[in-house]
Amino acid sequence: MTFANQIADAALEAGDGDTTIPQADYDLYLAAAPSGQDTLLFAGTEDIYKCSLANNCAWRNTTHATTCASAQVAWAQHAIDTTLGAAGLIYFGNDGGLWRTTDAVNQQQSECSADDAAHYQNLNDGLGSLAEVENIADDAGNAQNMMVSLGALGTAAATSGARQAWPQVLDGEGNYAAIDTATAANWYATSEFGVGINRCTEGSGCDIAGFGQPVIASTQWRETSRRFPRRGFSIRRTRRT
Repeated sequence: MTFANQIADAALEAGDGDTTIPQADYDLYLAAAPSGQDTLLFAGTEDIYKCSLANNCAWRNTTHATTCASAQVAWAQHAIDTTLGAAGLIYFGNDGGLWRTTDAVNQQQSECSADDAAHYQNLNDGLGSLAEVENIADDAGNAQNMMVSLGALGTAAATSGARQAWPQVLDGEGNYAAIDTATAANWYATSEFGVGINRCTEGSGCDIAGFGQPVIASTQWRETSRRFPRRGFSIRRTRRT
């Protein structure tokens, strides 16, 4: 067995001189699907990429989940099933649940166009929650008010006024959530990798607008660390005479 030409992967890379593939140690796959006389390749990273071998495998980002989000598909791709790929039916699993395409993601318009979403179907409504719950916080004074961190899906909340719904209250990367035990109107949640803490002072009325921008961001954390570096200390034992 011999390999033919190498398939270029620049489109999958971080860019700006960085040739690594973002989050490749967390989510990465490659799968092939027959399409008439052609073969389609799908690569799953943060996004879902597609190329046609008959077209020299020019990769197309079909989801743009971390930028324009035109396909309305969650990021961090972990699984793909191309068993029925010849018929155009392909399933995709990611941090947000399960999606499918019935036309092998036959996007023909420019990337980030409104047409992108027409080639994916969200299957999560009838499956229950497949979200990745990383952290949960509740209101000490009202157990019906809760927040959950959902990783790539941000932060969602359930309140006494909407028991059956968990609307998104903060976008970005949701890793931690907290509700102030002394002042229950103060809700805190993370919104980016590293340090990115947002605060909302509207309690169960908190939403994306209420959280606004991070009150503590990575740049602020680094600056604080430079101004107030951690100092070591030692303990010595003395012997009484």
